[in-house]
Amino acid sequence: MESPPPSQVLKQFYDRRGERLDEYTKARRSVRWPFKFGSYPPGREPDRIPYHLFLLVKEADDIMRSRNNPNDVTQLALVEKKIRFFCKYFHCHLPCGWEYNRDNASDVVACYDPTRVPRYNMAGYTPISISSLGGRSPVSEYDEQTLLSRHEMIVVMCIIHSRKTPTVWKMGRQLVLFYCKVCSCFGIDYHRLEAASEDDVCLMNVGSYNL
Repeated sequence: MESPPPSQVLKQFYDRRGERLDEYTKARRSVRWPFKFGSYPPGREPDRIPYHLFLLVKEADDIMRSRNNPNDVTQLALVEKKIRFFCKYFHCHLPCGWEYNRDNASDVVACYDPTRVPRYNMAGYTPISISSLGGRSPVSEYDEQTLLSRHEMIVVMCIIHSRKTPTVWKMGRQLVLFYCKVCSCFGIDYHRLEAASEDDVCLMNVGSYNL
């Protein structure tokens, strides 16, 4: 299903902003991670890490192998920060039990076949739905790291998946930060979503989630 344009998503988001703020005040609760933005049926879980996560792990491994530049330590820290962000917010797309370990990065790179097609096999993946939350409100669930609710993060996912650049100044600061971090993990130019490929945005598919 085609994602609605960013202007429509943001309008729906801000039209209901007052309602959400009231709900935050009444029942704002921190949620233990990971949030899930979708799921795979038993037996159909991913058998390898996402392609874009592989690229980040490879970048980290390349930095660790070089060790010639005094800026390598800083660069490695920045790349590993992206890896941790990816693993936290796209947890449902990781093989069961997979965790990033710097010491095993070279093994991950060596075992990964970047030429395998399709890069992403989304067969069986079901995006999040209100009914799948078991009565929990995606508005009141609160992430302490991003200062956003699950609903707000889904709004950002929907915008990126649309591949239509939003008017960033109309978004709140925390939404912009999350938006830029997601784009950075996938090598997407946040000023020009139209240049992103389907592979770049497929993990942001939120289906028919009711914004």
